[in-house]
Amino acid sequence: MLVSVDKRTSALQTILEAKHFAINYLPRSATDIADAFGGKSTLKGADRFSTAKWTSLHTGAPILEDAVGAIDCDLIETIERHGVLLLLGNVVATCSNPEKIPLVHFRGGYLS
Repeated sequence: MLVSVDKRTSALQTILEAKHFAINYLPRSATDIADAFGGKSTLKGADRFSTAKWTSLHTGAPILEDAVGAIDCDLIETIERHGVLLLLGNVVATCSNPEKIPLVHFRGGYLS
């Protein structure tokens, strides 16, 4: 799995130290979570996790209990390019909740 993370992202140092990360596919009802993690909220740092219930799979990375799906990865390599870090991860676990409708962000807003 490849993820591009802006070097200014507050969670980047945590990911690098923990050597794992997870990708959560949010349900349509999770606009508050998307806003919190997208910097459009007053919540910062660990306080962003207070808006929902979280669990983990294999690595211990946070997985939203209500996620449409999640991919849990061990960090295996980083590549720095143009102000971002490309994180290469080995997928170690996944989960899905196929009856959930995903949240889609498009052209500055959420689709319903």
